[in-house]
Amino acid sequence: MPRYYIQKELFKVVEIDDIVKYIAAANDTDFLFFFLTVYLTGLRSCDVKKLRKENFQLRKNLLTITTKVSKGGGVANMIFNIKKVPFARELYLYVVSRNDDVIFRRSVRHYRRILQRLNEKIYGNDKSKWITFHYLRHSRITFLARLGATPEELKSWTGHKTSAFEEYIRTRKVLRFATKIK
Repeated sequence: MPRYYIQKELFKVVEIDDIVKYIAAANDTDFLFFFLTVYLTGLRSCDVKKLRKENFQLRKNLLTITTKVSKGGGVANMIFNIKKVPFARELYLYVVSRNDDVIFRRSVRHYRRILQRLNEKIYGNDKSKWITFHYLRHSRITFLARLGATPEELKSWTGHKTSAFEEYIRTRKVLRFATKIK
């Protein structure tokens, strides 16, 4: 199966309605939870692959996922209220049900192939509607910005340390950052 490439200018925010389509079409539980982890955390797929049980902690309905990110080497701390955030509870239950410390055993390439097949199944050859794991990352960052996260909080969440991230926020026209980012 050939690799597919979607031009960077076409990055888009993936809405919950699209996520639900992929959840309904996925018949592979391991892929489904890999997909949901990328969607919920906004981590790169290579960082999701590295997650272990010890990265997940649940206290008083708050799920905390802590990991070192691959680019920049920062530590990302993500906290979810499992009663309010869709799929967070299910993800935690999946993680604790695993028999060993490794959560996702397959390669990232394997998960990408499954996503490509789901893209074809859901949208056919209309690549303008296809999504990638990186779209899910951009979507999470955009959702957090819309909810009022500061640029510093977003950098911490994603592990970004450069001005390229600030440019990303500018191009997404998150107006409340206009005065904070020079």
